[in-house]
Amino acid sequence: MNVKKAFYIIGLLCLFTSGCSKKPRVDGSKVEGQEYSFLQYGKQDPDELSDPFEVVNRPFFWFNDVLDKVLVRPVAIMYRDLLPQSTQKKSHSILTHVREPITFINDLLQFNFPRALTTFKRFSVNTAFGMFGAFNAAKRLGIPYHKEDFGQTFAVWGLPVGPYLYVPFFGPSTVRDFAGFAVGSIVDPINLTKEIDKVGYTISAARTTVEVIDRRAALLGLTDRLEAESLDYYAATRSLYWQNRRSLIKNGKNLDIGFDEETAGADEGFDFSEEYSE
Repeated sequence: MNVKKAFYIIGLLCLFTSGCSKKPRVDGSKVEGQEYSFLQYGKQDPDELSDPFEVVNRPFFWFNDVLDKVLVRPVAIMYRDLLPQSTQKKSHSILTHVREPITFINDLLQFNFPRALTTFKRFSVNTAFGMFGAFNAAKRLGIPYHKEDFGQTFAVWGLPVGPYLYVPFFGPSTVRDFAGFAVGSIVDPINLTKEIDKVGYTISAARTTVEVIDRRAALLGLTDRLEAESLDYYAATRSLYWQNRRSLIKNGKNLDIGFDEETAGADEGFDFSEEYSE
């Protein structure tokens, strides 16, 4: 076991202990699919994020914005307008599919076993009958999609959110979410292939590139409206980010308007005839 993995395991155990040491809910209420009262589901999170690093965050924000306008956004527009919609949907569906193991791990870490079973069924169905995620076969069987990450899990355990961060190349985050991103990167099955062979680096880089373009294309309308209508684009981005994260932590809906992972590939379902008749 290398040093990085050792630190990861020790850190994970410490975080778990911290989460378990929280006081039980006073009202005794439960979140859907949960029976463990010590889990917080963001109960202690503030309504608004503190931003003590704003003097640094803003330059990083404008740096990302320039990079977006010069490179990422034009590529995303070409991706949206030139690539056949069916290809975009399959690409998006595969990207969603390969993230399911991370969701499954986090479902288990949150002791949300009904949701873990749903994730397992969804992944199995889309692997077996959806051509390894190219088609959203699980949608046809009524198996709903949900997404969990380590940032959400840390929130469920009751870890404090920390201040707002705007990370160059990555975008909006918090101390808790960025720690979750770091842990998720370590255990991501695609990233783990980098330790097996040099080909793994190519696979990981290709996945990341397509993922960035795919998500940016889906959010083109939202970001254009947000920039045009807000007096302070930076503050509006921070607010929308936090609203969305709070909703996801409480197992609510993704508030990223226009970005619906559940519908990816849903039109095709089990019917592959159109694909092979072209």
